[in-house]
Amino acid sequence: MEHTSAVPRIVTLTSDFGNDSLYVAALRGAIISQDPSIRIVDISHGIRPFDTNQAAFALRATAEHFPRGTVHIIAMNTNQTGDYLHRVMELGGQFYVGLDDGVFSLIADRAPDAIHDITVTSESDVLTFPERHIFVQVACHLVQGGVPAVIGRPA
Repeated sequence: MEHTSAVPRIVTLTSDFGNDSLYVAALRGAIISQDPSIRIVDISHGIRPFDTNQAAFALRATAEHFPRGTVHIIAMNTNQTGDYLHRVMELGGQFYVGLDDGVFSLIADRAPDAIHDITVTSESDVLTFPERHIFVQVACHLVQGGVPAVIGRPA
């Protein structure tokens, strides 16, 4: 029997939505709708609201246990402002998708390999639920082997 070694397609979710949130189910459903083969791992949905330190701690404690190519969606405080943009950070062969409100610098213990401003948009839910349409779209692109330059520009 021949064994083929495929790169696992893993997307993790970290949020402050709460463990019984319907938003988590909406994110999971959106990912599965784009690619049913993606494995979704919940890091935590019990992050204190807007607590970037706690979110960064959770990701720093767990990311090293995931294979290269894993995409981590950080779903908290995601409304863009002039100061904070939606970005992708590449670090150690993994990708982090979220609002760059300081959480990326708290996750990285060294300079990131790359940071891209996300330029893709969606007609629906952009202002109210960017995690579902923008972050999921970006995560699915990356976990399927896509490159950040297609969905964004270097920061």
